Amino acid sequence: MKMKVLDGSVLTAQEQSEIMAAAQQVIEEDKVYMPHTVEVWREDGLCFRVCGEVPIERIRRITGYLSKVNNFNDAKKAELEHRVSHAG
Repeated sequence: MKMKVLDGSVLTAQEQSEIMAAAQQVIEEDKVYMPHTVEVWREDGLCFRVCGEVPIERIRRITGYLSKVNNFNDAKKAELEHRVSHAG
């Protein structure tokens, strides 16, 4: 995971180590999905945020019901397979 300093501040090795340890704790507590960057800035002390990916789940509507395809029963899965795509 990389560290990105947003305001041009220079961080000591100890500050970097402390921020990465705190970021790891945030990742575990908040269950950050695929963390990739820790953004750091100074504002009344050191502040940081952990940036991660946003998991996207596709939700489909069949006969008025919204759900993920893996939750569909056999009839709804069959209806989905027989649909005609009108996209682009």
